[in-house]
Amino acid sequence: MELETYCYHGHSMSDPGEIQEVCSKSDPITMLKELKIRKVNENGAQFEPEPSLDELCNHIFSNKPPMESVN
Repeated sequence: MELETYCYHGHSMSDPGEIQEVCSKSDPITMLKELKIRKVNENGAQFEPEPSLDELCNHIFSNKPPMESVN
């Protein structure tokens, strides 16, 4: 098994932003979390029945009255 990791703390606070960007994109924990979320969403969408035409536009608009401003 081969894993690539990244040092979470740089050598100094002046490390360039590109190093932080590489860290955030290649963090194995974040990548695994996103993969698991994606699989759950795909599986849920696969088994969820299609909504009827009557239900298609439900939950788009709020039925709550607008908030009143307090002065």
